Amino acid sequence: LEERRCTVCAMAKEESKGQESARALHRKQTMENNSFRLKIERKHKEMGKKAKVCSAWLNWKGFIQTTLEAHGNLHRKYSGKHKTVYRAPLL
Repeated sequence: LEERRCTVCAMAKEESKGQESARALHRKQTMENNSFRLKIERKHKEMGKKAKVCSAWLNWKGFIQTTLEAHGNLHRKYSGKHKTVYRAPLL
């Protein structure tokens, strides 16, 4: 239901020829196909706050953010810098 409300993923759903849900498409394509991920990311950024963004996208953004934070902790550990948080840019 939420995927249907995502204006950007409507595009993604069309590309999948209806064989997969937008959620499954996000999961598969964002991990396997970088160019598709970048296209979706660019589209979401263009739409900005106007777009209704599906939970699959937000979950993926959350995954990236936690990964970057872990990466930031690693840097902090070795560089001695404090309070450096690497965050993914959110919509």
